[in-house]
Amino acid sequence: MSPEENASVESKTDRRDQEITRLVEGESLVIEPGTMILKKYKVLQLLGTGGMGSVYKAVDTESNTGMEYAIKFLNRQQKNDAAMRRFEIEARAANKLDHPNLIKVHESGLLPDGQPFFIMDLVEGDSLADLLSKHGRLSVDKATNIFIQVGFALSYAHSNGVVHRDIKPSNIMIQSVDDDKTLGSVVKVVDFGIAKLTGQDEFNQQTLTRTGEIFGSPLYMSPEQCLGTGVDHRSDLYSLGCVLYEALTGAPPLVGDTALSTMLKHQGETAVSLKEASMGIEFPAQLEIIVSRLLAKDVENRYQSAQQFTSDLVSFDCGQASMISAPEAKTIFIPRPQESMTFSREIKLLAAAVIFLCGVPIGYFIPRAETPAAPPQAGEQIPPVEPAKIEQTLTELANTPGYFSTFGPGRDERTFNFPEFSIGKISFVKNKSKVARGKVLSGPKFHGALFTPGAELRKHPELLDKFRADDLCGLNVSSPISLTSFIDVSLSVDSLILHSLRIKSLQSIDISDSKIRPETLRKLDTLPNLQNLWAARADISGKDLAQLQVLSRLEVLCTEHIRGFTPGIKKIAEGNSINYLSQNDSEFGLEQMRLLSKCGSMVSLDIQKNRGVTDECIAFAPANLENLTISGCPVTPKCIPALAKLKRLKNLHISLNGWSNEDLQKLRHALPKAELNP
Repeated sequence: MSPEENASVESKTDRRDQEITRLVEGESLVIEPGTMILKKYKVLQLLGTGGMGSVYKAVDTESNTGMEYAIKFLNRQQKNDAAMRRFEIEARAANKLDHPNLIKVHESGLLPDGQPFFIMDLVEGDSLADLLSKHGRLSVDKATNIFIQVGFALSYAHSNGVVHRDIKPSNIMIQSVDDDKTLGSVVKVVDFGIAKLTGQDEFNQQTLTRTGEIFGSPLYMSPEQCLGTGVDHRSDLYSLGCVLYEALTGAPPLVGDTALSTMLKHQGETAVSLKEASMGIEFPAQLEIIVSRLLAKDVENRYQSAQQFTSDLVSFDCGQASMISAPEAKTIFIPRPQESMTFSREIKLLAAAVIFLCGVPIGYFIPRAETPAAPPQAGEQIPPVEPAKIEQTLTELANTPGYFSTFGPGRDERTFNFPEFSIGKISFVKNKSKVARGKVLSGPKFHGALFTPGAELRKHPELLDKFRADDLCGLNVSSPISLTSFIDVSLSVDSLILHSLRIKSLQSIDISDSKIRPETLRKLDTLPNLQNLWAARADISGKDLAQLQVLSRLEVLCTEHIRGFTPGIKKIAEGNSINYLSQNDSEFGLEQMRLLSKCGSMVSLDIQKNRGVTDECIAFAPANLENLTISGCPVTPKCIPALAKLKRLKNLHISLNGWSNEDLQKLRHALPKAELNP
């Protein structure tokens, strides 16, 4: 481009910036579709407005990636010193946070006219407020799945000195929502617009909160927040309790005729139980206690950290006897009834192991849906077990010869005899997940079970020795990194793996979201039948993972969010046994696809959210692919000829941002038998 042409472009850009400035005279920033921001982002549409600013959907046009983002601007009437400082804090807070359950901020700053902005990931899906508006309330399973992830997000943010201060249903987004299916979805906590950087912010609470200026939503504000006094991370936990209460019952815990009366209720009234609020619906006693503790008026009686809350909710979800310190400081032990166990990755593991056992291809046939366990027998009561007795029983059991399982009663059946309290979950083919407690029958045609250790067994990993060498086909020892800072070191994944090595029938292992030592990881090579490895977001390096010899014979591998894994891809390609590979948000690109191009066994490939996956990359996709996921990758209509060569393709997940109707018709014509999922 000549200097004259470049000057002309600059002049047009300057005029465009001036147009933006002239459009902010009203109460909120108004930007017309087509406006260019930073000469790079093209505004597509307004997504919403709030008390602090406006959010627009925009597409990156500079590098022809077609990636879409959300851009947030500060409202013009908010553009005063205090508001500008708050917006600056929001940008600083969001930029320092990087967690799967939080929005990622890519860029922030000021436009030429001084308009503050930041560019963040675009969340596709519905807010919790949308779901509650549509369904009224959520089931216990769905609410538990969502709020465990919210707990992870807040735990991470709080550990980094950031308090949200406006937790409410509209600030909790659920991605990949399909009607009523929230199980297995990814939850994102959004809008740290009034977050305070605790201990690091040069502006204190009084500086940013003047008389009559209180931040938050009255329906979900903590008592101390309603008073306008200093708040800390425990205020977020009270707000979280209000939202969880509403998700379960369909209504906030305290509602007055006005905002002021609602704030007064938060200071002086106690919410009724979940059962009373829902007109008689029975809730597990442990869940009632968790919610009650979140809603404690005195911050000292509340959960003292999001970690503690998440730990209790995870234990509840796993059916564990959980120790909960109630507000009155009494220790209560209440096991969760066996009414609705959920498992997503567990079912995938079990299905994968058994399908491979029977010699059937897997790929996307691994189920993704949550499957609830059978409800308890009518009148069944599960008495609590004191922790001292639990510890004594487990110690004695570890020192007693024998196995959990016996053969029979029928041919090809197996009976497992577990302690009277839960030590985890166990699943069998074509059977629903069961709590590993008491006598558990496998049913006919036993081919191995999938076992997920609970907290009690994690304290005694040697109890895995009580399984016979052919009892298990799958083991899920994943333990989210978000929990590792407050679980005992004895719950180490390393110990569990080391005690599982004698179970030679293991075909599937899940170490996702876990910390594991490299020397322990290498021990997986000693499992002769291991074919499926799930290591998404595991705290291991790509180099350590690539050193595994078992890679050359794996048929299913998930290494999402793991960098530096190219040597591992090479080893997988050389083995040519891989059937399903997931490398989401990693460093997958042209080099890696070239390595896999000759993999005739490859049926399913999930490489979404990889910026290196371009049109040229698609040209080297394995020819036998039946399922391909490239959502969030910078592919354009130029890749259509390459996709057309994939004659066996049945499912294509692809982002069609910037594609015209004509392009879409060409794609459908090129892949007449494939189901397109934009």
